[in-house]
Amino acid sequence: MGNREARDESENGVDQPPTIIHNHYSQNSKNGNGANIASGLNSVLLACLIGIVGFLGIQLWNMNDRLARVETNLQIVMRQSAPTGP
Repeated sequence: MGNREARDESENGVDQPPTIIHNHYSQNSKNGNGANIASGLNSVLLACLIGIVGFLGIQLWNMNDRLARVETNLQIVMRQSAPTGP
C-alpha cells in the first residue's frame, strides 16, 4: 500500500457528501431552567388569581346576605308606618 491508497478521497478532488446531524431536543431542554422558573411563576400567579376570585366571591355572597337583611328591615318599617284602617 502506498501513499496514494491511504489518501482521503477529498485529496483526489472528490467532495465528501455532507454529514447530516440530527439533534432531538425536548421542549424543556431547549428552554433550560427558564422554563422551570416561568412554570413556577405561572403556578404562583394562578394560585393568587384563584385566591382573589374566591375572596371576591365570598364578599359578594356576604353583601347579598346583608342586602336581604336591609330589605327585610325596610319591609318591617314600612308596615309599621303604614296607616291603619278607619
